[in-house]
Amino acid sequence: MKKLGSMVFALVGLVGFAQAGCVLVVEEHEGQLGYSWDVLANGAAADCASVESSSGAAYTSFVATLAGSGMGYDDLYNCSDAAATTSKLPLGDYTVVASLLDNSGSPDNGGDDTTLAQGGTATASLLYADELVVVTTFVFNVETAPATAEITFGVDYGVAGGANCTSTTAGGSGVAQTEIRLFETGSGMCLDSGQYGCLDAADQPSLCGLCAKEICQENSTALQLVLFAGSYEIDVIGYKGAVAGNEVYSCYAMAAPLSFTVVGGTNQDLGNLIAPFDDSLHPTECNATKPTR
Repeated sequence: MKKLGSMVFALVGLVGFAQAGCVLVVEEHEGQLGYSWDVLANGAAADCASVESSSGAAYTSFVATLAGSGMGYDDLYNCSDAAATTSKLPLGDYTVVASLLDNSGSPDNGGDDTTLAQGGTATASLLYADELVVVTTFVFNVETAPATAEITFGVDYGVAGGANCTSTTAGGSGVAQTEIRLFETGSGMCLDSGQYGCLDAADQPSLCGLCAKEICQENSTALQLVLFAGSYEIDVIGYKGAVAGNEVYSCYAMAAPLSFTVVGGTNQDLGNLIAPFDDSLHPTECNATKPTR
């Protein structure tokens, strides 16, 4: 358990003196500062225990520095208290710096705990004896990496089974290049491989053709997308080569994109996506070597 309370950074000693028949009486004029705080996780309201850390957010630290004196008063409170009042402080102008700490350090102090978030700086003045000044509500926003999940899938061009890349004369679909289009639902913007890379079944980088044409891969190839939590749509296109030249043409397409939802930390398998033969856009080129499957 940490020792909660105040720590004074600089001490100023008073030298007492006495003269015969005289007593020096020093009257202290002091006040108190009041703090309150809110804890957020990636901008959303959170409680101290749920903040990402080995022990959650354990403590709040408020360092109040008295102007012109160099004296700093460091108060440490339980995060779950949500509000606190300092002990008596000398009158004057203060600058307060707030921090949110975990409980990873040694048990007898908060100086070596990890800072999870800064709460900013505020100023306050104690002008009158026994005055209580509520400084402000400090906001600690703990930013953590969004949770991701692995989404596994394969692609089958034509009917299920057979081979994607084998020529149609050998019973395959004759696909030369493929393209996978990934969208956040309703965005209309394809998420390219610069944002979301593919992994193969061995978790190695794989060219899956996100928003770009790549060399055909067989339906036995398991691909993985590492995605943030959210709603997505995925669409696949298979391209055949022309009889002459290097141009390729869309000849396989899904009837509609597949919609799916990603929950952070929960991997899922979409199975094989089926893109049937579709020569509606390029009937001549697609039927130059019409597939037999």
